Amino acid sequence: MPVLAIVLLAASLVGVALDPEQQASLWFGIPFTLACLAYYRIRHGAGVFRPHNDPVQDAAQGVGAAPERVDTGNI
Repeated sequence: MPVLAIVLLAASLVGVALDPEQQASLWFGIPFTLACLAYYRIRHGAGVFRPHNDPVQDAAQGVGAAPERVDTGNI
């Protein structure tokens, strides 16, 4: 699903770039978006854009493995 979203976003950016009436929104929108992302990163720290729970990376590092099963006997 995210790949489809990126493809559709790229298609809309191409469409905006080809429409002379919409080019101003492209030239002002991209720097504004980058400025917002830079401000957010400065305010919240450098690690803010990293995923908090990456199961693939956790599995590769052995982090977050299932705890050992505890035998409780017959309860």
